[in-house]
Amino acid sequence: MDEITVSEFSQSKSASASVKSKIAKPKKPNTKTSGQKRTRRVLTLEEKYRIVKEIQNGKKKADVAELFNPPLCQSTVATIVKNKKEIMRAYEEGLFINKRKKMTLFE
Repeated sequence: MDEITVSEFSQSKSASASVKSKIAKPKKPNTKTSGQKRTRRVLTLEEKYRIVKEIQNGKKKADVAELFNPPLCQSTVATIVKNKKEIMRAYEEGLFINKRKKMTLFE
């Protein structure tokens, strides 16, 4: 039988621990939305304008997202902020049509 020194044993033990940490753990199901399909929410131009104004007044994106029921994703708020010039121009100049107030560009 081969004899293993203490240092060899501790090295082999740490190597197996690092391999275990790299193995992907199965994801837990999200209990908030498990079994439910998320509905797509379309924001009106007025709601988008309100989001832009709240952020310009110093509110955090996460706080603005919580103003809506159900709360908006932070990525949605970030996209609205990214497009704030177009949203502000369309709202202030009245460049929207139909009930949903989609933005259209008139040349």
